[in-house]
Amino acid sequence: MKMSEIFEEYKQLCKELNEFEENKIPLCAAETYISDFSKQALISNFEGKYSFVETNGNNSFIGGTYVHKLNELLKKECHLLFHAKYSNADTITGINCFTVCAMSLLKNTDSVLITTPDQGGHASIPIILDKLGIHYDSIPYDIVFTEYAGHARKLVEDARQEGKYTHIVAVGGDGTVNEVGGALCGSDVAFGVVSLGSGNGFARHLGYSVFMTKALKQVLTDQFAQIDVLEMNGKYSLNVSGVGFDAEVAHEFNHLKLRGVFSYIYAAIKLWFRYPEKKYKITGNGKVMKVNCFILSFANSSQYGNNAYIAPHASVRDGLMDICILKRPAFFEILWFLLFFINSKLYKLSYYKEIQCEEAIVEGDIERVHIDGDAYIMHSPIHLKMHKGILKVVVPKKLD
Repeated sequence: MKMSEIFEEYKQLCKELNEFEENKIPLCAAETYISDFSKQALISNFEGKYSFVETNGNNSFIGGTYVHKLNELLKKECHLLFHAKYSNADTITGINCFTVCAMSLLKNTDSVLITTPDQGGHASIPIILDKLGIHYDSIPYDIVFTEYAGHARKLVEDARQEGKYTHIVAVGGDGTVNEVGGALCGSDVAFGVVSLGSGNGFARHLGYSVFMTKALKQVLTDQFAQIDVLEMNGKYSLNVSGVGFDAEVAHEFNHLKLRGVFSYIYAAIKLWFRYPEKKYKITGNGKVMKVNCFILSFANSSQYGNNAYIAPHASVRDGLMDICILKRPAFFEILWFLLFFINSKLYKLSYYKEIQCEEAIVEGDIERVHIDGDAYIMHSPIHLKMHKGILKVVVPKKLD
């Protein structure tokens, strides 16, 4: 089709619309007839511009001074045409919507939290709230994006040096949560979590929603708790770490292109019948135990993620780690294992054992490990130590 043909079709459409409207009187304000005078404004630079005059006479919008003058002319026109004593030709904008909502939902005894203009908020909001006599406050914040593994830890360490933050929120998966939370250990800065990962085990244990909008509200609560953190050969673990089958899955997952829970399931199924049970020596509580097991996990909280509970009795406030020892389920036991696994009932299985202690040393055939789901290389012996109450967290629910 040629441009000339497109233009002819466009003219024909305009003609048909004019003929259609000659027989109708639209009652909807957005569809009614527009005078030739008004049409001149619509095809000029006035189109799409707003005006909002502040109490000091300044206009919040670029070019708004001219729009304000145009509105004054329109008011005079309304007075002449309709003999209107009062008229308003101001453009209906989000300002009007906010004003109506504020007047409908808020009382002058309320206090609200807003984003100020320098934080990306709208310039009119504090002005409107002032006129309505509603108290408001704002919390200055910064958003920083990580660029590489370990970057979150460095960003938090730098932030601690600045000393201006009361809260730091990790938005990401268990790896990001580990970096941010680990770097906050021993500080007075409150730690919050908005989950965007594959498992989100730590966030789930604390009671955070996996839905972003709800989690954002939860991190603004004023309920705090001091929780424990596990140290594993000098690295902090907030959630669950391990040296057995789960570590092998973490390494396999690390090489997959696709992320998400289904990739975890794929990696687990792929390795389930290939990975052998291994021998370990565990020294803890003044005792030495030799075990032959499929999974050997060290838990601070109760689950890997996605409500897969490896440590049903774990608590982040008891000062104890839970060493979870699981032998490989027989083929006919796999279904029962999965049912108990997702229902936090593993302790009922004869081939599962849970040991609680403050410190432990694990020796054996160790190379591939995981810390909160992230793959690492470590060699025997593994030194484990609990640090009680060294991390301040924002908690959406009361912790045991």
